[in-house]
Amino acid sequence: MSKRNEVKATVPSACVIVKGTVIEGDFKSSSDTRMDGIIKGNLTCTARIIMGKNAKVEGNINVQQANISGLFDGDIKVKERLSVSSDAKINGNIQAGEIEVEQGALINGNITINKKGGSIAEKR
Repeated sequence: MSKRNEVKATVPSACVIVKGTVIEGDFKSSSDTRMDGIIKGNLTCTARIIMGKNAKVEGNINVQQANISGLFDGDIKVKERLSVSSDAKINGNIQAGEIEVEQGALINGNITINKKGGSIAEKR
């Protein structure tokens, strides 16, 4: 292929898990991920997770950034910023660099803030 026929992608890649999708098992992503489906397993992402109000996670997540709506059952580790919307229901412990919680959100668990922005060590 000649150089003038090459096409370079200028839009960053993203992953979308649409409503009605059920993933059973661990899920890993290196790009921003939008979730409106269900994950029954652990979720790891080196970018940002956005959970919609119809999303559900049954497992733990370890991500760079997260915006949580919907139902989450498990522990959450966010290296940078966690935003919890008013329609979120979280059952589990949270560790984050910083957190924003909208009025109406339900959180049942402990919250630990690590403002240094470094890695969050797992407590044993």
